[in-house]
Amino acid sequence: MSQIQTKVLKQGTVHPRVISCSFFTMKDAYRSFEKYERHLQKFLHQVRFFKDFEVRVYTDDTGKDFALKVAKDPNVSVIHFDCPQFREGDGHIGTFGTFVRFLPLFEEHELTWSSDIDIPDNYFSLENSDKDFRIYTHLCYDRKVYGRKYTISAGRFISRHQLPRALLTRFLNKVLDGGYNNEIELLNKANKHKPPSPFPYGVDELFLNWPVYDWIKKRDFQVNILIDYVPAMLINYNAGLTKDEDAIVYQFYKTNDKKLIPKLIDIYRKKVPPIVDKYPCLQPLVDKLKNPSKIKNDFFERININSKDL
Repeated sequence: MSQIQTKVLKQGTVHPRVISCSFFTMKDAYRSFEKYERHLQKFLHQVRFFKDFEVRVYTDDTGKDFALKVAKDPNVSVIHFDCPQFREGDGHIGTFGTFVRFLPLFEEHELTWSSDIDIPDNYFSLENSDKDFRIYTHLCYDRKVYGRKYTISAGRFISRHQLPRALLTRFLNKVLDGGYNNEIELLNKANKHKPPSPFPYGVDELFLNWPVYDWIKKRDFQVNILIDYVPAMLINYNAGLTKDEDAIVYQFYKTNDKKLIPKLIDIYRKKVPPIVDKYPCLQPLVDKLKNPSKIKNDFFERININSKDL
């Protein structure tokens, strides 16, 4: 049986709301760890305004010293995790560490928010949503491995309900037993620019989009879905943006500056239609751009549905 063991290294102020992230490095990391250190510092700077949240940083031996060094805010907790079945050297196999940020979902809280650490400032908005769950997704985000109507992005998942811990235990046991070998192989093939791993990028979202998604769908919950109509990375790499256009897109992604929206509309109306044949999933953006007067503050669509309609 796979069990994640935790130990509190620094206890922050306890609040009924929790926002959690993971901080670790991999044996064969393809990025410099210093970059993730900067991301964690920025993340902790971003969430310092969340006065009614306990901010949890889950880390293993690869990141605990730095996490403790920067966790100065009284609301920040640093929690060490260890899972012997997935250990590798001082850390854990592949991206196993991304799973541990989900642990508050299986505890009783008023609200839990699982987050990436490398995200723009405009991600930190609850928008006064009182629904049971909030799912963030965007166009062209449905991996073949997931196959869901509304693919859940692990970078921003919000829940007002405690999930059964058995979902996590069964999933990790199935990974150990080889029950997800086909899906892991597909994820490794999809991660063309990242090293293959027995626990590759995307396994955490496989967990959210399969066992968690099914558990929510079988119940009577209200779900708020935030759909981003602009998959910025896909467009940036394939639409032939000029240097100036790319700078505008990136600035909006980082700041959500509404003054940039007219410029973005012009860029996307010119550059997106030529690549729709290759990426049909962009068609809803093209349709949206036909009536730009309806694009006021951002490129999001917000819908509320019953969980049975997921």
